[in-house]
Amino acid sequence: MGNRNFPIFTKIKLLKFLGVTICIALVGITTLAGSREKGELPDVIIEGEEVLELKSTKPHLEIPIEQNREILESLKTEEEILLKKPTGWEKQPQDSLPELVNSTQVIVPFTHHIHDEKVCIFYPLRDLQATFKEPDPKKAKELASWELIVADESGETFRKYSGGGLPPETILFDGRDKDGKVLKVGYPYSTVLRYHDATGSLHTFLRNPFTISGFAHQEPQGFFISLDFKMLYQSPPILLEKHEFSDFGRELLQETSDWIKKHFFTFPINVIVYCRNKTIAEMTAKEISGELARMLVRSEADIFCQGEISEESLERVEIFVNNR
Repeated sequence: MGNRNFPIFTKIKLLKFLGVTICIALVGITTLAGSREKGELPDVIIEGEEVLELKSTKPHLEIPIEQNREILESLKTEEEILLKKPTGWEKQPQDSLPELVNSTQVIVPFTHHIHDEKVCIFYPLRDLQATFKEPDPKKAKELASWELIVADESGETFRKYSGGGLPPETILFDGRDKDGKVLKVGYPYSTVLRYHDATGSLHTFLRNPFTISGFAHQEPQGFFISLDFKMLYQSPPILLEKHEFSDFGRELLQETSDWIKKHFFTFPINVIVYCRNKTIAEMTAKEISGELARMLVRSEADIFCQGEISEESLERVEIFVNNR
């Protein structure tokens, strides 16, 4: 009896399981249908393993930016012009000057062979204190005295300065004697300082001689530039020989032309040479006027030249500008 009922019972369980499964499927279909009706998609979970590993680095937070790059590029052209140097540097800087700047027709500002009314500055108080110190300066103002003598090559007094008390710090020598006569170029002059202290004792100080090669001075009849005749040539001029200017002589003529260019360019110019031999004086006067004409870019006919006889001690070259 029991064995006959077992199949029936098993069938009943299968039918129940099948019914439950159908119900669950119907419920899922109904839910999915309802979700699709609302426009929603069901959650999908995808599971997998990482096959390729991504390797990357973060960029730098501070990015370098050249804000003035365009400006610097535009300035390169100007720097090349400003920093450009003349080619062909030699041992002497003046040898590297361009041809136009190195020309004798361009004013050279740094020559100083020709002096004007400020020939020399003396420092008598400094010279005195270098070897003698006044013990009582207040007493010396009343009792002391001094004199400064400028002597020529023969020892004769050319100019004398004097006063009471201590000597001044500076004395400006204008190149003239007490009567207004100018000194001779190319000849030595020396100074002697004599000081009587408060006790009456005499102190004497000698300075080294000085010589000037050029002197520019204004006179009532015109402006004169006096030059040392002996310094213009390599050797003393001789008849029937070619005369060559010395390097120092060319510098003197260059500075003379610079004076004329700056102050008297349009004025008439005379070249007067004083020499023992009149023929040599006339020849050298013509040579000097021709060199000045070339430096001044003027015709030789515009510069009058003449030679005059003089004593040996008075040999000189006078460049006369008629500015009166």
